[in-house]
Amino acid sequence: MKAVLQQALEACPFCGSDAAKITEDHGTYEPGCTHCGTYIGQYSSARSAAAAWNRRCALSTIEA
Repeated sequence: MKAVLQQALEACPFCGSDAAKITEDHGTYEPGCTHCGTYIGQYSSARSAAAAWNRRCALSTIEA
């Protein structure tokens, strides 16, 4: 596995670390955090892996 950097990655959504990276292994790209060990799946391109990592859900407001 080797580290690939195609575009800037946002901080880890789980631990907040800036240690996010994309690794490439046999033609698949896996975005994840080297600080907490979270990885979110395999993608066919570094661009789609970065887009998946950088995608964030909007916070919802719960009214009582």
